[in-house]
Amino acid sequence: MTFSLQLSEDVIEVRDWVHQFAAEIIRPAAAEWDEREETPWPVIQEAAKVGLYSADFFAQQAAEPTGLGMLTAFEEMFWGDAGIALSVMGTGLAAAALAGNGTPEQIGRWLPDMFGTPGDPKLGALVHSTQAGLATHSSRGVHRIVNCGHHIPWERPDAVVSAIEEVLSS
Repeated sequence: MTFSLQLSEDVIEVRDWVHQFAAEIIRPAAAEWDEREETPWPVIQEAAKVGLYSADFFAQQAAEPTGLGMLTAFEEMFWGDAGIALSVMGTGLAAAALAGNGTPEQIGRWLPDMFGTPGDPKLGALVHSTQAGLATHSSRGVHRIVNCGHHIPWERPDAVVSAIEEVLSS
């Protein structure tokens, strides 16, 4: 197989779908959520309803044979608004860490909790132990996932901080 950045028809279809979501949902909401400095839960809920915020979407894009699926989806989401895109895509970071390090049993147990359901989306954000206050220790460092307790390290991205604070304060 030779290297190519030519998008397949499937990637083009996903690109156009994500671009439409970014244009119709994310961009109109961007200024409000930037000003509020809060987690854009209504946007996350809408992304979950259409299938953009789901373990299935991340798995399909990660398995896309050219390797361009996830990159193209990210590009379109971030075109809409970087902060909102990080809020929507942030759980994918936790899911990738779980998929890369977890056993099949752990993945089956924790992955559904990270995304929730379309009607009740959850945020599988990771938090460094100094923010959580309830850290655990392992051979890989001090860390934890806030809302489901699975141990995965991560540096704190500013775009997800308010969601982490919401989880910690509830």
